[in-house]
Amino acid sequence: MNLKLNVRHLELLELLPIYPKFLTVNQLVVKLANQHAYKDHDEQNIKRNLQRDLKQLEQYGITESGDSPEGLKWSLVKGSMYLTAQLSPADALCFAIIEQFIQPMMPNVLSPYLTRIFKKSTQILANLNYHSKLKTWLDKVYIENKGQPLIPAEIDNMVRCCVYDALLAENILEIEYKNKSGELSNASVQPLGLVVRAHIQYLIVQYCGYDDVRMLAMNRIISCENSHKTFDYPDDFNLKEYVLKGTTGLAYSDSPIEFEGIFTGFAAEIIMETPIAKNQQTSTYRTDAEDKLLVKASLTMNYDFETWLLGLANHVEVLKPVSLRNLMREKLRAAVQLYDDS
Repeated sequence: MNLKLNVRHLELLELLPIYPKFLTVNQLVVKLANQHAYKDHDEQNIKRNLQRDLKQLEQYGITESGDSPEGLKWSLVKGSMYLTAQLSPADALCFAIIEQFIQPMMPNVLSPYLTRIFKKSTQILANLNYHSKLKTWLDKVYIENKGQPLIPAEIDNMVRCCVYDALLAENILEIEYKNKSGELSNASVQPLGLVVRAHIQYLIVQYCGYDDVRMLAMNRIISCENSHKTFDYPDDFNLKEYVLKGTTGLAYSDSPIEFEGIFTGFAAEIIMETPIAKNQQTSTYRTDAEDKLLVKASLTMNYDFETWLLGLANHVEVLKPVSLRNLMREKLRAAVQLYDDS
C-alpha cells in the first residue's frame, strides 16, 4: 500500500531534521502548534496525531527514532533528500546561490518544486544573525561578465518556457524567427542545446531535413510551438565540444588557424597567465628596444578572438596567418581615419 501524504505529513516533514540531528515529540508539538493543520487544536490532540504520523512515516522508511532522556527523538532517515526536509543554513546558502546564478537555465519541470525550496532558503538566511558568515557570503561573491557589461536581451517568457520544454523532451519546435535584418521566417527545428553567453542566450538547433548545426538568438524567436513530435538526437553531437571549438563565438570557419603573434606589456602578462589555447607555445622575441613574447597556437578563428586582438591595440602584432594580419591592418587603419583630426 502506498503512503498518501496529507497536509499534516508535509508540515511535519518540513520541521524534521535529517539524522543525526533530531527533535523530540515535545519540541515538535511546540513547533506544530502554529501550523495550518494544527490551528485551534489543543496540545494533547496535537501530540496524539503527531505520534501517529511519525509512526506511519517510520513504517515507510522516511523517519527514524531513538531514545533520549526527554523521550523518543525523531529524524528523517540519513541521506534523505526530501524536498520538504529541514534545511541547514549551509543548505540554504547553496540553494540561494543556485537561485541567483543557475535557476534561469533550469527546465520548467523543476521550477514548481524548487520555488518552495528557494523561498524557504531565503527565509532561513534572513533569520540568521547579522554577523553570520553564511548570511554575508552572497555579498562577498560576484560573477562579473567578461568585457563591457550589456543589458541582457529580453526573451519572451512564453517562448522561453516552450523552448525549454521542447529541449528537455527532445521535441521538434515550430518557430517564427526574426534575423538581424528584421526579416521574418518560419521553420521546424530540432533543439540540441542552450548556450548562455553573457547578455545573450543561443538555442543550438538543426533545421529539419538538414545536418548542419545552427545558432538562434533566443531573443529573436518571435513565437514558437512545441509540436510534441520527437526526433532522434544526433549521436555525433556534443554541446561541450561544440562550444569549446569556439563556434559560439561566431566562427569564421570550421578549420582551425595556426596563429602567431608578438605580445608586449600587459598583453604579454595576460596571455602568460591565461593562455588562448591549451596548445599555446611561448618564447622570448628579442629586439633592440625590449624583449617581447612570441605566441603560437592552433585555434578556431572567430569574432570574439578578432575583437580581443583589436582591443589589445599596439600591444600585439599578428604575424600569421597573413589573412588575419591583413584584417587587423585594415580595421586599425579604418579606426585611425575616424580619429584623424585632419
